[in-house]
Amino acid sequence: MTNTSPTVTDMRMANAMLNLKQFFPELTEKQFHVAATYAMGRSISRTSSINNRNYEATKKMLQRCKEALNVDSIESIRTIFIFRTLWGIYERQ
Repeated sequence: MTNTSPTVTDMRMANAMLNLKQFFPELTEKQFHVAATYAMGRSISRTSSINNRNYEATKKMLQRCKEALNVDSIESIRTIFIFRTLWGIYERQ
């Protein structure tokens, strides 16, 4: 029998994601998860696999994230995530 209970690591990751979501009010929950996965350096293909979506749906979701974040390219999503995350850490100090 396989244990499907969340691990401590899973719970910490979920908590960290919830904390990060506050820095992206313009994104829906689904958009945030796809954009965050992509921003962590994953390819669109790997992002789609992690989020249980097909490649084209993931690419369209990232396009909507790009528009919501008002950036020029999908790749710019990574920069926005890094900047807002670091700014959030800085403001807490």
